[in-house]
Amino acid sequence: MKEETRRALKMKQAGQKSNGNTDVTHDQNEDIHSFNNYISSNIVFDADDLIDDQDIIQEQAPMRDDAGSIQDLSFLLDTQKTIADEIQRRQKMERANEAAISKLIKEDAIEQFNMEDATAAMEKLVQEEEAFYQSQALNTPDTDLSKLKSFSVDDEKRRAKELFQLCVDTEPNEAGIVDPSKWDTVRNFMLTYPELMQRASRVRDRMGVTALHQVCRHQPPVNVIELFVSCGGLDALGTPDKLERLPIHYACRHNASVEVINALVNLHPDCRTTQDCEGGTPLHHAIANKAAPCGMVEGVCSEGAASTADRWGMVPLHHALTRDFSKTQSIKVLMTAYPPGLAHLDLKGRAPIHWLVKCCHMDASLELLDLAFALDPALGKGDMGLHLLRLLKTCADNNIKDANVQACLGMILRLNPDATDPFMKVIKTLPRWLDKGGVAKR
Repeated sequence: MKEETRRALKMKQAGQKSNGNTDVTHDQNEDIHSFNNYISSNIVFDADDLIDDQDIIQEQAPMRDDAGSIQDLSFLLDTQKTIADEIQRRQKMERANEAAISKLIKEDAIEQFNMEDATAAMEKLVQEEEAFYQSQALNTPDTDLSKLKSFSVDDEKRRAKELFQLCVDTEPNEAGIVDPSKWDTVRNFMLTYPELMQRASRVRDRMGVTALHQVCRHQPPVNVIELFVSCGGLDALGTPDKLERLPIHYACRHNASVEVINALVNLHPDCRTTQDCEGGTPLHHAIANKAAPCGMVEGVCSEGAASTADRWGMVPLHHALTRDFSKTQSIKVLMTAYPPGLAHLDLKGRAPIHWLVKCCHMDASLELLDLAFALDPALGKGDMGLHLLRLLKTCADNNIKDANVQACLGMILRLNPDATDPFMKVIKTLPRWLDKGGVAKR
């Protein structure tokens, strides 16, 4: 920059001497204005570059920093206010330069413009700028100047994208196994460049997916998650992609270990009730994963998560009972966490207890019905009790002759349902094999 400044000053001085006079002309004013712009645009802190950097981010490039702020690792400050203040200060300096040069011209002193003095003044300006930005960096918490000088903005971006690609490369093979050496590579990178992790954790692809999203898709070791967060990636835990899904949504969907699920929940407890674009919580995704163990469901389950309905009005218990009755332990976790969910109606007017009664011929369903009526005896009262009896009659009409269906009728009757006229009318139409001995009729 100093060599360019000297060349500009020489050109300026040569142009002035060739004129042979000290009158202020239009050309002189233009030359002075251009020279002044050159000096103003070559100070240490280049705010225009920073603004251009932000424009690139907003264009949603394949790899972009979504947080809206550029970290200061090469004497660049990381706040919008500092950028605005610097631009204002530059404009003020420009006006002062114009006024000073205009004064020299009016005093016929431009011919005596000394090259050595101008160079010394420029070097002093550079030193003042460097001192100013170093003092700003020192006032920034947890800032190490030695690290600030070690990386340019381009280096920082390149390293951040490199980490993202390393996380993408951890995808399991056709057998569903991730090469352990790939996780070693990710760990070594984070340990080598811990100061870049805060920025690297905010790099996204076109779908808004971060490096931590990618990691959670690929069944990571729990120490990779802990290292990612400890190096500055804590914000990524609560960063959604364009589907509004957090990393834990993908961890639940793609068979992450129970240890990883518990670590993600402990680091960001609010994630359990965070909904994606379809209203699904991590608990919804865990239930949708047929291979999810009961420990995963327990890890993301809470009363708030179990009571949250998706866009179809279905709580996690709806999905659990429409997918796999064999997961009785996971279903019991959901029923116990939120007993009112048994009678929760979705947008089509269906409640989880309805599925249990319709499938009462299954041994698992009968076991769950016993728990359901114990948790909420009111299920046998009023309109709900009448509806359950009608569902049971439908099973009988479909020739599902099973002892479990008879046992289900006994459970409903033990709840002392309201003997309303509609209820008694259904009772009278029950087949003989179902109401063996006429117990219900009596």
